Amino acid sequence: KCIICGVLCTLTFVNSIGKSLRSSNGSVFTPMSNYSESQHRIPVRSNVSVPTRLNRLGHEKVEKAKICVFQHNWRTASLFELNILSIRGNSSSDFIVNDAKVVKKGCIAGSKTASAVNLELVGVSGDIIQYDFEFTGYVKASYSNRPVRKIISGDEMCICKHSDCGVFPNSKNIVAREYFSDKFMHQWEFGPSFGSRRNSIAYVPLGPRLDFGMVSWANEPVAEASNRNWLFNLIISPTTSSRRKLVSFVNSSAFAKTLGKSAPFVLNIAKQWHANFGANYADTFNSTQYKNVLKHSVFTLCPTGRNPESYRIYEAIEAGSIPILALDKEYHDHPCKNAFLPFVKYHAPFVFLTDWKQLPKVLAMYSQDPNKVVALQERLRPWYQKFFYNVSLQLDMVTGRTLRQTASTSTTIQQKQQ
Repeated sequence: KCIICGVLCTLTFVNSIGKSLRSSNGSVFTPMSNYSESQHRIPVRSNVSVPTRLNRLGHEKVEKAKICVFQHNWRTASLFELNILSIRGNSSSDFIVNDAKVVKKGCIAGSKTASAVNLELVGVSGDIIQYDFEFTGYVKASYSNRPVRKIISGDEMCICKHSDCGVFPNSKNIVAREYFSDKFMHQWEFGPSFGSRRNSIAYVPLGPRLDFGMVSWANEPVAEASNRNWLFNLIISPTTSSRRKLVSFVNSSAFAKTLGKSAPFVLNIAKQWHANFGANYADTFNSTQYKNVLKHSVFTLCPTGRNPESYRIYEAIEAGSIPILALDKEYHDHPCKNAFLPFVKYHAPFVFLTDWKQLPKVLAMYSQDPNKVVALQERLRPWYQKFFYNVSLQLDMVTGRTLRQTASTSTTIQQKQQ
């Protein structure tokens, strides 16, 4: 048996992955030494039903449009840097990401790029829109005649007070925001009906961090839930009261008594938050070690930080680890109201608690029913792909490039051919 806990875990445990580790009953969570890549790789597109994008003539193969994205913070631009919307969500666009100093080829004025629109990731401070690249010389020269659309980025506490932050269309051309809140997304939902609503901006999820990247589902073996080392992991910095309470509870005798002392888990509490996720620090994992832990954990605990939504949620899904979220007091009191509505409303295959005190009983329940855990895990990828398909479709709508317009063009062309 192996329990890794305490205020600070050393990094040496990563080398033990593959050794014989079993749960208290010796059978539910089998050791990685028995792992067989061919038998336990999760199907790449199992039960996935993501609509295909059609070109103007109705053919499935289509050259994707290029959209130029201007960012002031590489981490908040991770979704676009990794091209998640295209790779996971089958978006009709690929994204060229630029920073405040360099405009990449294809986004410079006069280039032959197929870019139909420029996207800016802008910050907010009260009623002030920050990092407004549209009015800076080097970017303005790159815009040519392309329309500009803005995405509110990094507003973790939903502090934006500008009148344009939640109404579309608006004078600032704000079409979407990171960090969901029904304070700004009035009557929000996925699907075609969103395109007919003129009073709501779109939601852009965080996705995984750039320095975490994506897991190559076709090439990297991802262990089935019943064949993972660790029942769960909790890898955080204690930056909020919600996180500190959870750490204290997981370290308590009451938690161990309910769950069982021999249940294997990983608890790593960094002394402070680190901005550079890919670097090596003495008090936490680097990105490679962190990814390995997630790939070998059945569940990943995702407590509220500065915002209930975190990169960790998407990183867990990429690694095939089931996120556990709490709709607790901290969640309901957060300024970004109903931050998990996109997950709850669209039946994300996560574990939702009303309080972290439910955690040991819920984990014990799943530990006794491995088939239920495997079934939940197998739903992760299909849901994830459909989720990002809907995100990309909604972004198409607010940037003026809708499937409905494509269908209308296709109909016109067919009528002319006839």
